[in-house]
Amino acid sequence: MSPTKSELFFVVPGRPIPAARMTQRSKFASARAKRALEFQQFVAWCARAAAAAPAGSGPALPLRGPVELTCRFFFRDGRHGDLSNLIKAIEDGLQYGGVIENDRQVVRYGAGTGIYFAEEERTEVRLRPIDLCQRKEVRHEVDSHAVGKRKVRVGEVR
Repeated sequence: MSPTKSELFFVVPGRPIPAARMTQRSKFASARAKRALEFQQFVAWCARAAAAAPAGSGPALPLRGPVELTCRFFFRDGRHGDLSNLIKAIEDGLQYGGVIENDRQVVRYGAGTGIYFAEEERTEVRLRPIDLCQRKEVRHEVDSHAVGKRKVRVGEVR
């Protein structure tokens, strides 16, 4: 995963911690919630450090507009959290660190997002701005024998 100028790429060392569901009270009482919040703060720190590393080589922060997020979570063993909660922890950390304005900006997950196994536990994160206005329209058609007497447009990929 090598970044381009408009992309932000960074690695969060250590075991990925999934986001925990919490109330205002459990934020301070639950050990699981504390660990999840500490991981989100660490994600924010790693993202800010990567964005500031070589001056002028990365995108201006915070990223505005829609973005594509690719997260690769590496675990040493089969004990890992739910993928959606792992991604949520990264999204919250990016928002907390001021890398994105709101996690609603994430409109797409990149190819390769998922859980992997390796000796070195880590999370590889790539954030890429996307332009939703410059989409090519692709229409798929089904032959008439598949659904009756006439052709039907199955869907549009934009």
